Amino acid sequence: MKLHLSSLAALAVTLPILAACSSPVVVAMSVGGSGGSSSSSTGSPTSTGTGGATTTSTSTGTGGGANTCVQAGGQCEPVTPGACTNGMVGDASTYSCGGGVGVLCCLPCANPCPTEGATRCAADAIQTCSHVGTCLKWVPGAECPAGEACNSDGSACITPSGTCTTDAQCGCGCGCGGGMCHCTGAIPPSCNTDQECGPACSGLICAGHQCEVQACAPGMDQDCNANPAMNSFAGACNADGTCTCKSGFTKTANGKCG
Repeated sequence: MKLHLSSLAALAVTLPILAACSSPVVVAMSVGGSGGSSSSSTGSPTSTGTGGATTTSTSTGTGGGANTCVQAGGQCEPVTPGACTNGMVGDASTYSCGGGVGVLCCLPCANPCPTEGATRCAADAIQTCSHVGTCLKWVPGAECPAGEACNSDGSACITPSGTCTTDAQCGCGCGCGGGMCHCTGAIPPSCNTDQECGPACSGLICAGHQCEVQACAPGMDQDCNANPAMNSFAGACNADGTCTCKSGFTKTANGKCG
């Protein structure tokens, strides 16, 4: 069979176009339910379609599943050594990226502290701002000596006193007025933010819309033992620093299990 020169010219124009269309950049791919396979890419929105109709997609994680990661305030990132450096990786069974392959859910750090090495007195214990994974969190340390408690600005453990010259000489939740410490406020029945749970010296955080004591460092289940001499774990430390007690143990006033 002979090719005319006009056919060769048309072929020369067609080949580069086909080559450019054959190498899409795909970040995550999944298999949809009844809709077959689908994919998503990062960057600029892409349009696909048949017969002139187009569909634009900008979401991360496809396959028809709900993107519970984004719904929880996180973002889906490709699984790389530098992923989620300023947050914490969410459990894939709870925080889905919609069925995307090769991606993880990066959630904001819960209850972060500002500066590594900083200390404060909260929940009648000295806490230190330390890295827990990739997040900076307040990590409970030594408890205040017997008979002492955190002062109002969370700077130290003090022996409660009725007289004062400054607020720092009064206990947590109290202020100095007319030479006497005056205490007000109560724990609210529900909350949306940590600030609603009282001053930082109380050590209370908003967890599940309830004010609870931050009693442990995530990943350190032993922190939940009210008796540190125990050889087993009485509870588990949640991501927000609260304890969930195991069967046979109850939560104490300091948020630990005993």
